[in-house]
Amino acid sequence: MRLKLRALEVFHAVMEEGSISNAAKRLNLSQPAVSVALANLEEDLGFALFHRSKGAFAATTEAQLLHEEAEQSLLAVGRVASRAKQIREGGAGSIRVATFGGPAINYLPRIISEFTATRPKIEIDLHVRSSRQVLPLVGGGQADIGIAEVPISAPSLEFEIFAFKCVCLVREDHPLVAVDVITPRHLEGQQIIGIMPSHVIDRQVERIFAKEGIELLSPIKSYFFAIARNLVRDGVGVAIVDPANGLADIPDGVVGRPFRPVVTYEMSLVRRAKVQLSPVAQAFFDLLRQRLANL
Repeated sequence: MRLKLRALEVFHAVMEEGSISNAAKRLNLSQPAVSVALANLEEDLGFALFHRSKGAFAATTEAQLLHEEAEQSLLAVGRVASRAKQIREGGAGSIRVATFGGPAINYLPRIISEFTATRPKIEIDLHVRSSRQVLPLVGGGQADIGIAEVPISAPSLEFEIFAFKCVCLVREDHPLVAVDVITPRHLEGQQIIGIMPSHVIDRQVERIFAKEGIELLSPIKSYFFAIARNLVRDGVGVAIVDPANGLADIPDGVVGRPFRPVVTYEMSLVRRAKVQLSPVAQAFFDLLRQRLANL
C-alpha cells in the first residue's frame, strides 16, 4: 500500500480543523476535492476515518489512532524539505578537508570558525596528514579539498599554487622589533629555529646566509611552523616562517617582521579534476582560496 503525501495532508487538516469546509479553506482546495481525497485514502487504508451523517461529521477511533503517525510523517517530510533547501543553498552538508600540518594548527581553525558562524549545521572533517598523503586522499575521493606543499604532479587533481613571502618572528621584547625589515646581518649570531633539514624554507635560508658569508646558527628544528612560533615565544631564538602562522593574530608576545632577501613558501589548494564539489564544499573552497590569495 502506497499512501500519497497529499492525502495525508488533507487528512491532517480535516482532523485539526474538524470539518471538510474549514480544511478546504486551509488547503486552498474545493470541498469536493477534499472529500474525494478522504474517500480515496479510506479506500487505500481499508477502513473509515470519519462518521458521516446528516448534520454530523466526526473522526472514528481508527482516525484518532492514525492521526499522530500522519502528523509525524508530515513533520518528517517537512524536515527533509528544509534540509534539502539548506543543502541546495550551502547551509548544510559535510566537507572533508585533508591538509598537511602547517595550516591545521593556527590558520584553518580561523577560517572554519568564520565559515561555520553562519552555517551551524555544516559538518567539517579535518584530516591532518603529510602532503604526500593528502594527494591520494583527494584523488581517491576520501577528501573534497586538499592543502599540500608543492611540488605536485597528479593528473587526477586540479591545483592552484599560492606563493608567500615568509616573515621573521621575534619576541616583542627583542631589539629587532624596532627594525622594519630584517636581513641576515641583523640575525648574525642569533639562533634561528629551523623547520627540518630538507624543508624548502631552511634550504633557502641556508643559501642566503652562505651568499652573505654569515654563519647560520640553527641547531633546533621544529617540524611545524606553529611550534617554531612557540619556541620564539619562549625565548629559544628567532624563526623564519610562512605568513599564515607568522602573522596570525595570537596574543603570545610574538611579532612578525618582513625578511629580505625574500624567502618564498608555496602551498597548493587541491581538488579532484573534473569533479563538481557540493554547494557547501564549493563555498568553503572559494573562501579558502580568497583567504590564501589575501596572504
